[in-house]
Formats: sequence, structure tokens, C-alpha cells
Amino acid sequence: MSIRSVYTGAAPLGAETHEAVERAFPGWRVGQGYGMTETATVVTSTGENDVLVGSSGSLVPMTRAKIVARRDDDDRVVDGEAEVEITALETPGELLVQSPSVALGYLHNERATADAFVWDEDGRWIRTGDVAVVRKSPKGHLHFAIVDRIKELIKVKVRVKKSLVSFPLRFSSFSCTVWHANKFNLI
Repeated sequence: MSIRSVYTGAAPLGAETHEAVERAFPGWRVGQGYGMTETATVVTSTGENDVLVGSSGSLVPMTRAKIVARRDDDDRVVDGEAEVEITALETPGELLVQSPSVALGYLHNERATADAFVWDEDGRWIRTGDVAVVRKSPKGHLHFAIVDRIKELIKVKVRVKKSLVSFPLRFSSFSCTVWHANKFNLI
């Protein structure tokens, strides 16, 4: 077989799925990456010899990141001003990214640009809206793991039944919401 590695993105890949792919295809290396439209490319990626299951990998060259947080009364990370930079491992906060590839803003939308792009003493950053933690791999490298979203238009916390995705020949599955009977329903 000529496939040696596969990469995932768009959402964190669970350890169970990662291990299932490795069991089904023992010669494959499973990696993850993280990026967004506004960054024009990936921000983090799994290194060839430094996979940390559950992470999106380490920063790619010429990219900087920091994690900041403002918390509500229930200690949840929330959107807002009075932010504190987080330097401790495994402490969640919003991921901010800086790179030459980051967009300059949103065309004809000054409000969205002002909300998403912030300046500080280190320059201009994009607020990703993703809650992340930093973890150290067994090889000592820093990896970023996306653990939540601060705000979304639709956010449904459910688990897809294992039986729906455990069939050995199933390579993909998806779920989505549809508006029916005055509410969103997961299908």
C-alpha cells in the first residue's frame, strides 16, 4: 500500500478513532492539523516523529500563538476584554495566532475585523474563537489541543453512537442539524 500517513482537521480526532485507524491500517501514521480560513493555511501540524494523540500538533514555521482567558463565574472561558495570558500547560484559554499568512480583515466589515483582530505590544493577533490547551509531548515538544469553542451559531453537545461509526469498512460519517418543529434536531 502506498499510503504512509493521513491527516485530519476541522475537529479534534478522539483517541479511540485515532487508535481504530492505526489498528485497521498498521502502516499508516495518523496526524492532525489546525487552521482556519483567516490564517490561509495551517497553524499547527503533527510532526512526522512527534505525534501526540488528541493534539493538533506544534506550531508551523513563522507562526506564533498565545493563549489568553477571561473567565465567567463558572470558570468557563468566555469572550471579552480583561484577558490574562496563560503560560501553564493544560490551562484552557482562547487561542490567538500571529503569522504573515493571517488575513488583514473582513472585506467591508469593519466591526467583524475589529472583533477578530487585536493589537498588543507583540503586534497584531487573530482571535480564533477556539479554546485550546498546550501539552508537552513525550519528546518534549509543545503541542496545541483544541478543547472547545467560545461561541458558535449552533452548538450541540452530543455523542454519535459508537455503533454508527464502528463498522470496520466505514471510512467516514457525519451528523448535522436540521430545523424541524421549531427546533434544531440532530440527524
